[in-house]
Amino acid sequence: MKSVAIGIPTYHHPEAVNEILSLTAQYLYDLHIDVYYYDGSSDTKTKEVVENFRNRGFTNLYHLHFPEDNRRPEMIFNGHGMLHEYDYIWPSKDRCMFTEEVVTAVIEALEEDPDVLCLNQTFAYHGIQKHIYHEPTEFYHVHGWIATSINTIIYKKSSMIGSFQSWIYPELFNPYFSHLFHTLAQMDTMNICVLIGDHIMIHNSADAASSWENKVFQVWKDDWITVNDLLPECYAPYKDYVIKVTASLPWLLGDVERLQEFHDKGLLTPETMSQVETNWERVSSVPIEIVREIAAGTYDSAHDMRRVVSESEFTDMTISIHKMLLTGQMNTSQIPWEAFQNYIHNRLQSQKRMNAEEIAQIFTAIRGLKSLSEEKLDDTERTANIVQMILVFLFFTDRNKSLDSVSTIELRGLNTTICENVRNNLMTVDDIPWKAFRDYIHEHLEGLNVVETPNIPLIMGSIGDLKQLSLEQPDNTERLTNLINVVTVLLLLMEKG
Repeated sequence: MKSVAIGIPTYHHPEAVNEILSLTAQYLYDLHIDVYYYDGSSDTKTKEVVENFRNRGFTNLYHLHFPEDNRRPEMIFNGHGMLHEYDYIWPSKDRCMFTEEVVTAVIEALEEDPDVLCLNQTFAYHGIQKHIYHEPTEFYHVHGWIATSINTIIYKKSSMIGSFQSWIYPELFNPYFSHLFHTLAQMDTMNICVLIGDHIMIHNSADAASSWENKVFQVWKDDWITVNDLLPECYAPYKDYVIKVTASLPWLLGDVERLQEFHDKGLLTPETMSQVETNWERVSSVPIEIVREIAAGTYDSAHDMRRVVSESEFTDMTISIHKMLLTGQMNTSQIPWEAFQNYIHNRLQSQKRMNAEEIAQIFTAIRGLKSLSEEKLDDTERTANIVQMILVFLFFTDRNKSLDSVSTIELRGLNTTICENVRNNLMTVDDIPWKAFRDYIHEHLEGLNVVETPNIPLIMGSIGDLKQLSLEQPDNTERLTNLINVVTVLLLLMEKG
C-alpha cells in the first residue's frame, strides 16, 4: 500500500477541525493515512482538539504549531515536520474532507502509481470513474478549474514535488496550482489519474470560511488571470477558456446573486468599479452594465433580459418582445401568441420526446398565459412578466438536456391533485405551495446543470410572478388551475426537455 500524508494548513478554526475529525478520523485511521495540521494560530485550541483525538487512539493525527507563519503551504509540500517518508502528499483544507468512499477509491487508485491524482465531482458520470491522461494540456483544459481547490490534487512526492518554493508563484493565489502545471509541462512522460463522478462527495463544516472572499476581485480576477498567463506556452490554446470557466463559477464571479452579495458586503461598490472593470470579460459572462448597476445599488434582478443565455433566434426575438413591452414600443395586442405556440409545437414534434396529450397540455398553458395578458391590456410590465414565462418554456424546448427524475413525475401528479382540490374548493389560493414549487425547481436546475446558471434567477422570478398573478383573483378557481398548470408544464419540459 502506498503511504499517504494529508497536510492541512489551519488558522483559528478549532471548531471546524473538531467537526471534520468527528466525521472522518475513524476511516482515515483505518486506511492508514497520516494527517498533519500545520497550525498558524496564536492560541492552542486547535492543538487541544487534535490531542483529544490522539488520546482516543487516533495516533495518525499530528499537530505542528507555526504561529503566524505564512510558509505553511511550502512546509507541507516539503514534508517539514513529518515523522515519516511518504509516497504521496495530499494538501487539504481544515473545513472539509472527502467521504470514506472517495478516500478508499483514492487509496486503491494510488496503487497504480500515478504522478498526480485529481478528484472532480460531476453529475455527468455516475459513481466514481477513472480517467487517465498522459499529457498536461488536455488535463488542464478539462480539469484546470477544479485544480484550484487545494484538496482535489494528490502529488507523488518523487516526481511532482522536488524542491518546492511557494514564493516563486504569484502571491494570494494557491501556489500548488502553479507548481502542478509548471511541473507537468517539464515532464516527458506522466500518468495523471482523475477520479470523477457524482459520488465524489465531501464532508463540509460551516464553522470556517474561505479566506479569499474579502479580496475576491483581486484573487479571482487579477491574480487568477496572472497565474494562468504565466503558465508555459503549451497551455496557451486553453488559457482563456480555463480562466473564464473557473472564475465564472456561480460561487465566484459568474452569478448575479453572488455579485449582489459582494455589493451588500461593501466589496462591489462605485469606488471599487475601476478595479473590477479591468479584464472583466475574461472572468465573467455577466454584462459589465449589470455589474455597474449592482455596484451602484440600482439593479433589479427579477426581470432582466440582459442575463438570458439564448441558443435560438426565436428566443432572441422573445427577449426583444419583452424589452419592447417594458419600453412601450409594443402593446399587449401585438404579442405573437400563435407564433409562440407554433414554434414550440414544431420543436417538440421534431424532438419526439412528448406525446400528443403532453403537447396539448403545453398549448393549454400558453392559452392560459394569453388570457392572463388580456386581463389588463394597459399594464405592459405585467404583460412582460407573462411573456417571460414563454421564455422559460423556450429554455427547455431548445435544449437537449432533460431531467430523468421520478420526483418530477410525482410532483406533476401532485399538481393534478392540487388543481382538482382548487376546482372543488378544497384548497384556497393560500394553500398553493408556490415555495415548494420554487425550491424543487431551483434545486434540480442547479444540481443537474439543466439550464445555464444565468437563466436560473429568471425562471425563479417567473414562478414568483405566477404567485402574484394568483393573488389578483384568489376566488377564480379556473384561473388558479391555469396558473398551476404553467408550473406543471415547466416540470414536464424539465423532465423531457
